[in-house]
Amino acid sequence: MEINKGKRFREIASVLIKNGFKEGSTNPQKMKDTLEELGPTFVKIGQILSTRPDILPENYIVELRKLQDDVKPEEFPVIKQIVEKELNSPIHQIFKDFEEKPLASASIAQVHKAVLKNDKLVVVKVKRPHIEEIMLTDLAILNKLTKIISFFPQSIFNPGEIIAELYQGVKRELDFIEEGKNIDKFYQLNKDVPFLRVPKTYPRYNTNNLLIMEYIEGIKISDKFTLLEKGYDLKEVSIKLANNFLKQVFQDGFFHGDPHPGNILISGEKIAYLDFGLMGSLSPNLKFRLNELLTSIVFGDIKKMARVILQIGIKRNKVERKKLHSDLEEMYNQYATLSIEELDIPELIDQIFNLCKNHKITIPKDIILMAKSFILMEGNVALLTPDLNLMDIATPYVKRQMLEGKNLQEEAIKFLENLIRATNSTIKLPEKVLILVNKLLAGNTVVQMEHINLDKNINKVTKAADRISFALIVSSIIISSSFIIASEAGPKIYDISILGLLGFVGAAFMGIWLLVSILRSGRL
Repeated sequence: MEINKGKRFREIASVLIKNGFKEGSTNPQKMKDTLEELGPTFVKIGQILSTRPDILPENYIVELRKLQDDVKPEEFPVIKQIVEKELNSPIHQIFKDFEEKPLASASIAQVHKAVLKNDKLVVVKVKRPHIEEIMLTDLAILNKLTKIISFFPQSIFNPGEIIAELYQGVKRELDFIEEGKNIDKFYQLNKDVPFLRVPKTYPRYNTNNLLIMEYIEGIKISDKFTLLEKGYDLKEVSIKLANNFLKQVFQDGFFHGDPHPGNILISGEKIAYLDFGLMGSLSPNLKFRLNELLTSIVFGDIKKMARVILQIGIKRNKVERKKLHSDLEEMYNQYATLSIEELDIPELIDQIFNLCKNHKITIPKDIILMAKSFILMEGNVALLTPDLNLMDIATPYVKRQMLEGKNLQEEAIKFLENLIRATNSTIKLPEKVLILVNKLLAGNTVVQMEHINLDKNINKVTKAADRISFALIVSSIIISSSFIIASEAGPKIYDISILGLLGFVGAAFMGIWLLVSILRSGRL
């Protein structure tokens, strides 16, 4: 197919100018209508942009999410010709049956139901003819036009960078070989999850233009009436769905990037995912930083939050660290009185993204995709069980993540250090006393004394030091026991960790003994 690039350039330019893009007088509704008018390539561009709140303002994101990727299907003879060319065989030699009417038709491909010669039911995803050439040509034209037309409003990115991002996004969705690998990787990571079903692929048939995978029959999670009619426990489905998604993000670092209700089925006793064209991947370092960010959010550690954001993000300008810290503190104060269960993590992360945008810090696209997936999963939980919040399910998982690999003794000492800092800011103790306490906590104190009639006083100091050490040990046991109970570790009695309970009981006896000792000395 020969594309008339000059004609297509004039067509795109005239539509953009007609809709006010040259003067920069566009708005969200006009941008959506323009993309629809320009055809499938631009609808796909709009869908990709709708996942990038770091590129476009929120009101544009909301409007672009309404774009529907519903395109008139190709005639069956065209599809048949592509299938036979890719398989290098007549269609009847590979398939026992091949339905001419597609199950779905989108801008890049359409999907047909078929039966292999071995009676396996499959779906065949066929790329539209010349679609790759058409889309990449449109992107090249748009790249030229952005030099004279304001296509991306109020973005901290320059147009060339955005086009490069769109190019990568479109190339990823056009790559059926990569999608097949995504399915296989997702299967390997979740094969031990008893309630999850991942479609099998047929690598020997798959090409860059053709993807054949197992057909999974099921009920979409949006069809609550049918699910209830079939006797499904929607709360159980919600909990399983959310827990598996948390595993994908925090444990695997490889997650479904588009978990909307149409991409999730209930098949028998299992949850099945569909459409693996958009997947998110978090490197070990990014996973670690993300866990640090969540920990700082839960514990209200603004300093750590700012540090992690600067480590994760790409600074596009000089960042005023004090201003960033104060803005984070102001934002976080809205949530300071809430428990972890009450925190709306996706909303909070979204606010952090907007704050980063204001400070000219860009966040990696996979973290943005993760936040978008979180929001979609939160919508799934709300759809299935309106009285259940995603954070109700996520809280135990997040707590375990925060405690994983942590040294509880170090955390207790850190807590005591923070307590001393708080004391320093409220009760003005002598500066040298605070220095002494800090050194005691660090274990770096050396006391030199000259023994001239000071035996009595030395004994008193020794007793006082012993009591302080004893009190620190009791405090450490209490804090460690709190962490153990919060993480629900070890055997339990009445849903309370026995280890944590024993810690509290032991600390109570030791605390009472210390108090009695002080009372007996007459020096309370």
